[in-house]
Amino acid sequence: TCVVRVSDPQSMLKDMAEVVDQFDAFAVVRGGDDASMEVWNQAEVVHELLAFSKPFYLALGHSHKMTLANQYADESFPTPTALGNYMKAHILAIAEHEQLLIRIDELTHKCADYKVKNATILESVKGLKESITVEREKRRKLKLIAVALFVAFSAYLYFF
Repeated sequence: TCVVRVSDPQSMLKDMAEVVDQFDAFAVVRGGDDASMEVWNQAEVVHELLAFSKPFYLALGHSHKMTLANQYADESFPTPTALGNYMKAHILAIAEHEQLLIRIDELTHKCADYKVKNATILESVKGLKESITVEREKRRKLKLIAVALFVAFSAYLYFF
């Protein structure tokens, strides 16, 4: 936050120029309605505001006053309260967005964990399937051996 006085436009612009690079955007906020409002109708002032090459927002205090600066602002608000409400809504939206990003990150990690668990389960299932196949083959061979022994024993009994 930086406070500058608007009583002298040149001093105001100089003060703003000294700090504007510290910010991504700036807002001109003032309440009331008096002769100092005319500073915002001066082409030189508007030209300098635009020369900062930063988004700027105006909330100059009265909805019935439209200045030249209001027309060139990135966003113009009829009162400081309106700007405050706008900023509050955007701050809440940003906070919600950040919470959603955190949740997405958490879910991404969970998905990765589930993917690893699923891969482990699939490997276990493959191992069990192989074990079952081996056991079936052993049982098939044992049945064949049992049948062969039965036939051999029956033949032995029949011929002897």
